[in-house]
Amino acid sequence: MLKIFGISASSYIMWKLIVSGASWAMSLVGIDGKQGDVIAQGIEANLARRAFVA
Repeated sequence: MLKIFGISASSYIMWKLIVSGASWAMSLVGIDGKQGDVIAQGIEANLARRAFVA
């Protein structure tokens, strides 16, 4: 019974990591979707500034 429970629990944990593991890891690091716009605007401003220098 314990072996069956262990297999089903590990299967559930693996499925959960596959489905939502990337978003969990990104939020753990601190780069979830909220900061994506800020980073994109910074890169865009940097590229626009360098485009006019040349």
